Amino acid sequence: MKTKLGGLALIAAISCCAARAQSNPFAGQTPVKVELKKSFSSRDAKVGAEISAQTYQDLTLGTTTIPKGSLLLGHIVDVTKHTKDTPNGSVTFVFDHAKPKKGDPVAITSSVYKLLPPDDSGQRADTAGLRGNGATSSTGMPAGTDSATLTAAAVRPVTDANGKTVSGMVSAPGAPVQVVSYLPGVALSAVASSAKSGIVAARNDDVSVLAGVYMIIGVAPAAQ
Repeated sequence: MKTKLGGLALIAAISCCAARAQSNPFAGQTPVKVELKKSFSSRDAKVGAEISAQTYQDLTLGTTTIPKGSLLLGHIVDVTKHTKDTPNGSVTFVFDHAKPKKGDPVAITSSVYKLLPPDDSGQRADTAGLRGNGATSSTGMPAGTDSATLTAAAVRPVTDANGKTVSGMVSAPGAPVQVVSYLPGVALSAVASSAKSGIVAARNDDVSVLAGVYMIIGVAPAAQ
């Protein structure tokens, strides 16, 4: 039985016509499990609004250790609200600083690889499936989303009874970076740049990510 991509075609469309970069922007990132502290939605999110997530593990960035319980801080970068003319809601966001319990914030680059609902907190908080081959698009997205190398496959059936939303997604085997969303109605793309960490989207609806959701985020020190 063929799997319908449904709203996941939106994610593929974001990074079509991709160009290969000279280096892998995901290289050198350390995965850390975090909990989102405040909800956001394409329905009412504002560009520049602050977001934060609390770490569940110690995080080492060069010679600096960010202890468990610290915060990753960032903001909303771009919002597309669900309307008749733009049916697929999306939110682009970035985590660009790590704030230890004591001390000054540390500038970071980061990529969101996994989204997990709060009741899935017992799942493995690692990123064994992460991998990179150096391919990215001109926007910083993994390259190949317009071909079989990064075709998204559904974790569960991809539309609801009204055909409105996806039910989570996982990038296909062989993808440059393994990206997974277990949140109903939310598709995820990872971005590795100083300006973006991830894009969440929904098909024919606004997309929402609620406080308490767990994320696996790859973190690296910001380039000097």
